[in-house]
Amino acid sequence: MSRVEPGSHRARSWRAVALEGFEDSAVGPDKLGAYLRDLRKLMQAHHYDGSFYGHFGHACVHTRMDYDLESTEGIRKFRKFMEEAADLVVSYGGSISGEHGDGQSRGELLSQNVWPELMQAFREFKSLWDPDWKMNPGKLIDPYRLDENLRLGAGYDPWQPETHFKFPDDTAAWPPPPCAALGSASAATIPAESCVRATVSRVRKSIPLAAVPTCSGR
Repeated sequence: MSRVEPGSHRARSWRAVALEGFEDSAVGPDKLGAYLRDLRKLMQAHHYDGSFYGHFGHACVHTRMDYDLESTEGIRKFRKFMEEAADLVVSYGGSISGEHGDGQSRGELLSQNVWPELMQAFREFKSLWDPDWKMNPGKLIDPYRLDENLRLGAGYDPWQPETHFKFPDDTAAWPPPPCAALGSASAATIPAESCVRATVSRVRKSIPLAAVPTCSGR
């Protein structure tokens, strides 16, 4: 994936690099090559750059793409891409979530991938255990829309606290986004406060679970 430089015309912040979105799709192993080619074409049609990785032996595809989730137009484009990407994987007889589940990020798309009878069964099961709908709302049943309740959003304006120590060479905003820990970054190319281990060791690999608060531990 091409790195989007902070301040470039392609990004309002460095968060435009490697964001989750259409992530974790899966198809039959014999269909993986054709599916990846079509998914790449769809990304190009929407002017997205990104990387594929994950468990290709099982035809499960993890992705990171340079979505713009900090402008109204960027979020509109993101929603359209997500809907079309879901249609694409379903057309291959695949699943929008091959490994990690659906949750908020793909809950609205689940009805495209699951029989109505099964969705109703999900609803009835949840109602038995959570009659007041207070446990983890807005996920699979009556989910949030793809373009609402975002961590970023068009009005994103995070708190910028005054700190004792300064990072004058760091152009990234605080707080840094969650890290997928793919080993693709180095201490020289990421903000100092984003990965403590990489900053100290100058090497970023084999980061254990929760090594730092912003690391997802892959």
